[in-house]
Amino acid sequence: MDNIIQIKGLKKSYNENLVFESISLNVNRNSIFWIKGVNGSGKSTLMKIVASQIEDYEGDIFYENNNIRNIGNEIHNQIFYLPSSSALYQGLTAFENVKFFSSIFKSKDYNFRNKLIKDFQVDNYINKRVDELSDGIKKRVSLLISFLIQPEILLLDEPYSFLDTKSVENLNQIINEYISNGGTLLVSDNSFFVERLNPDSFFEL
Repeated sequence: MDNIIQIKGLKKSYNENLVFESISLNVNRNSIFWIKGVNGSGKSTLMKIVASQIEDYEGDIFYENNNIRNIGNEIHNQIFYLPSSSALYQGLTAFENVKFFSSIFKSKDYNFRNKLIKDFQVDNYINKRVDELSDGIKKRVSLLISFLIQPEILLLDEPYSFLDTKSVENLNQIINEYISNGGTLLVSDNSFFVERLNPDSFFEL
C-alpha cells in the first residue's frame, strides 16, 4: 500500500494550551485507520486539521504528496469530515438535506442515493423534518450523506454514537463496501465496534 496521507511534526495549541505535538504518521490508501485516545486528547482536532477545517497549526500534512496548505477548496470534495454531532439543517426534511449536500458536492448518482437510503433504513423518515427526528435517525442521515459524497478519504468522528445494534451492523457493512471500492477511512471512536472493522493500523493520542 502507498501513503495517501502523510503527517509530519504536527503541533496544535489553543492560545497557550498545547493540544498535541510532534505527531508524525502515515495513512495507507484503501485502508481503515483508527485514531484512539481518551476524551479531550485531541482526536477531533487532528481530524479537522486533516480535513482542512482547522488551518492554524504547525507542521505539514500531505495528501497525494501535495501539502494541503497549497490545495484550494476542492480538497473538501476529496477529504470529508463528519463530526460526532449532527450538522443537518433542522428546518428541512431529511431528503431536502440529502439533496442540498448532494448539490454542493455535485453528487448525481441517484441510484446510489436510493441504495443508501435503504441501507441506512431511513425510508420511513426521509420526508420528515430533521427537528422531528430522533438522534439515532439524524445520525443515520448524516452518515448517509457522507458516503453519498463518495470522497476519497472519509473521516468519521464517533460514528457509532446514537446507533442501535442493527444500525451498527449496517454501518460496518457500508464501510467495508466503501473500502472495497477504493476509499480510505479515518475513524475516531472509543467503542469496541471499531474493532469489528479490523482496522489496518491505528494511532493513539
